[in-house]
Amino acid sequence: DGSGLTARYLIGADGARSRVARAFRLGENRRLLLGVELEIEQGEGFDDRFLHCFVDSRFAPGYIAWAAPGPETVQVGLATTHGRPDLDGFLAATESRFGWSGQRVVARRGGIIPAGGIVSPAAAPQVMLIGDAAGWVSPATGGGIRLAFRWGRRAAALLADHLGADRILWGTDYPHLDGFYPGAPKMMIDGRGFSQRTQRAILAEGAKG
Repeated sequence: DGSGLTARYLIGADGARSRVARAFRLGENRRLLLGVELEIEQGEGFDDRFLHCFVDSRFAPGYIAWAAPGPETVQVGLATTHGRPDLDGFLAATESRFGWSGQRVVARRGGIIPAGGIVSPAAAPQVMLIGDAAGWVSPATGGGIRLAFRWGRRAAALLADHLGADRILWGTDYPHLDGFYPGAPKMMIDGRGFSQRTQRAILAEGAKG
């Protein structure tokens, strides 16, 4: 793209509309959903034993709305194949069941969700796509975090083994507000696929130069 940057290997984890996919003529996501979501403090009226899913074309035409329990919050959102997502309408329609109005909104987010399956091709010599860029989401719920962590970790482990852990220096997005330090180092330590020697080399010894 004229930036002058070079790399021996490139992993495209740049979302459903991947610039890496376009630049290297890999498969692209053609079927997309528009999703919006809130994180709301969990109230006493919410039954956290269940993932609550709703099929209602008034609020989520072409897809579903959901209320998913988390450790301390509820993720409330919906996605559509066409039209504008009506999250406010969905909250109003489910107020009597969940009592949203009495709970604090912790976070808001929205974005594009791939919904056409795994792209093909998803890799080329020295380049591969992962996460939303590769279309790795659940066909039932559109969720992609679990798959991104699982296969992203595996891709990183393979690349570390190939390059040699002594050639990799750990970096994190701390202290940016959207980072989750110390979660990232903990994931590296707890993650499967990395030997203790590789973990030590990447997290600490690589800084020795």
